[in-house]
Amino acid sequence: MMSRDNLLQIVDSMRDEMVECLKSLIAIPSDNPPGIYEEISKYLDDKYKELGLESEIVKVPDEEVKAHGLTTPRYNVLARLGKPGGKRLILNPHIDAVPPASGWSTDPYVATIKEGRVYGRGACDSKNQCTVYGYALSAIKKAGIELAGEAVIVATADEETGGELGAGYMLREGYSKGDWAISEGNCYSIINAMGGCLHLKATVKGKASHAAMPDQGIDALERMNAILTRLYAYRDTLKETTSQITGIKHPTMVVGTIQGGVKTNVVPSECVITIDRRIIPEEDSSLVEAKIRSVIESARESFPDLEVKVERVMLADAYGPAPADSEVIKALERNGEKVLGEAPNVTGSNGFADSRFYWNMERIPSVMYGAGPRGWVGCNAHGPDENVEIEDMVKAAKVIALTVVDLLSGTE
Repeated sequence: MMSRDNLLQIVDSMRDEMVECLKSLIAIPSDNPPGIYEEISKYLDDKYKELGLESEIVKVPDEEVKAHGLTTPRYNVLARLGKPGGKRLILNPHIDAVPPASGWSTDPYVATIKEGRVYGRGACDSKNQCTVYGYALSAIKKAGIELAGEAVIVATADEETGGELGAGYMLREGYSKGDWAISEGNCYSIINAMGGCLHLKATVKGKASHAAMPDQGIDALERMNAILTRLYAYRDTLKETTSQITGIKHPTMVVGTIQGGVKTNVVPSECVITIDRRIIPEEDSSLVEAKIRSVIESARESFPDLEVKVERVMLADAYGPAPADSEVIKALERNGEKVLGEAPNVTGSNGFADSRFYWNMERIPSVMYGAGPRGWVGCNAHGPDENVEIEDMVKAAKVIALTVVDLLSGTE
């Protein structure tokens, strides 16, 4: 059995390989929407096999994809190291990324290295995690360390749009059940709770008429304005509901988009808004949705003839907190202190991620940990010039490798 220090030296020797792997992943667009995953899943499957892992691509059945209103195939990658039948640690990055939008100083699909950072779409969220988890397991194999259990990378689709055909599908079908789960994260925090997210679409119907004869029409924008006034008044009350979980403050709500009208001189016959409501773990998502629907319906006080349709677009439930004394958290704290010189803090976080599936569906102790800066503040995830520090990738790979050994072989 090689020493832990030798294992860390092996990870150090893989630094350049990790950078090249991340550069290759960035060069493969996997923007979601639309979610085109065939090329990136094939690359990862080949890479994990090259790294000495057992790997396969799991394709979601076409009928299930169509049932979710999607038109492009969904692929997930499953890679393993160790012995089946014992304890199981799930490592869950995701292969999709948000579209790059504008404001980039570099080509988002051509990885650029500047001042020790790799820039490109998905560099931080979460193609670097696909890389880090793979090389952490490869280092264990190169070190000749025998695992009594099994470490399983589940690199999944669709995290950016709710993860139902990615992490959700893989867990429902039994591919990723285990004793602990680690999803994408950053080096200096162990996230054991996250908020949830509800997306709604509200459509108001009116009646078009000539702008010179507005009384002949029904103004959909005017009716939507009454709804918006009530929604914003409701939003302003949300700060009164606070979370008791460190790192999570209070619910929020944003009206993200609005569309309406066809021409300046036509009374608008339709107006559509989309709503993003963030949910804290102490809230019941069904009650949250019912409240927003009632706020929208209250606009009938001003317009009794209001014709409005509210549709749920997505619901990602909040999760946690996973127990702070669970073995996976203690191992990450211990190994983080060894590698970083400080123990990562255990905290909750706003936003939502695939980590929720493991806790909410199976009560698997689920956390987020990986390569990234403190609090995500410097990596511009979802923004222009997204980046990750190379040193953070190496550190995260070391912490993950040591944690896998601790949990699955008992080596201290």
